[in-house]
Amino acid sequence: MLKIYVCGPTVYDELHIGNMRPILTFDLMLKAARYLKKDFIFIHNITDIDDKIIFKAKEQNISEKELAQKYSQKYLNHLKTFSVDTITKLEYVTKNLEYIESFLDKLYKRDNAYLIENSGLYFNVEKNLNNYGKISNQNLDDMHFDFDLNSKLQKYNKADFALW
Repeated sequence: MLKIYVCGPTVYDELHIGNMRPILTFDLMLKAARYLKKDFIFIHNITDIDDKIIFKAKEQNISEKELAQKYSQKYLNHLKTFSVDTITKLEYVTKNLEYIESFLDKLYKRDNAYLIENSGLYFNVEKNLNNYGKISNQNLDDMHFDFDLNSKLQKYNKADFALW
């Protein structure tokens, strides 16, 4: 049984090829799996809450929900146009906030994440060096980050990234 999760777009503006490439790639792969009679579960998400959505909604003087629904529908229409039919479950971030918050709380309580005032929650890469880059077979020392350590964020490590 193949189990696949693929992130979809953050729905705040018109789609571009970068939004469509992952879903079309996995759809094609799973159509081949279906042809070969391989079972699969394919979960795909749409990020319908994000800073970009909030800012764009304010610019357009509409709610975040209205903006996200508008561009979610456009995305779903594109999926139909391209005959994407392998998704077994479509998830929206706003429908899973309690799970996300619970997971982030666990990361924070275990010191795997830290808060930066007026900025958000960040993943602490240094606390997770044994596993960081493992899936992509990369070493942290060989990675390049476009980050100024003297910036306002005061991240613990240049590799740390925002979780929320």
